[in-house]
Amino acid sequence: MATSKMEAFANATTQAFSSGNIALAQSYLDYINEKLPNAHPKEFEFIDVYYVEHLFWQASQKTKEMGWSLVPTKLHGKPAV
Repeated sequence: MATSKMEAFANATTQAFSSGNIALAQSYLDYINEKLPNAHPKEFEFIDVYYVEHLFWQASQKTKEMGWSLVPTKLHGKPAV
């Protein structure tokens, strides 16, 4: 059940980007980003696999380009370009 909740939260983040509600999407990303420093290894796995990997699933190219540029480096491991 927890995995589907993380995927639903990723979908909510993507939907916020898609609908132009960047502030809401950014608040979701910030929330997840704040959880990483103290995350238990299992929590980190859930964030990495069920949130980050699910972000922008089936989103438009425009949404992906806009959204990925705002994903904090800690969440995806690569500096934003």
